[in-house]
Amino acid sequence: MNNPVSDTVSVRLTDEGRKAAGDGPLSVNGFGKPLSFKGSVAQTVSILTWKAVLTTTTSPAGTPLFEIVPASAAPAVTKTAEASAPNPAPAK
Repeated sequence: MNNPVSDTVSVRLTDEGRKAAGDGPLSVNGFGKPLSFKGSVAQTVSILTWKAVLTTTTSPAGTPLFEIVPASAAPAVTKTAEASAPNPAPAK
């Protein structure tokens, strides 16, 4: 779900990213939190991680390895620990 008011975005490997990963996952360090992507499975990450880490992770030729998932593919998204931390209970 790529909601413009959300602080998260759904991301997956591009075709080039899947080539770079081969049969295994492609792992990156997202602000001290390991992120692992495999195949075309999408994950929800913070917009900060998307902008600062994933958009700058490219192949040696400069081709992007990650892309934002189109809204039509959003049901295939899995949440990462980064984006799925429980919200505190509201104060009574």
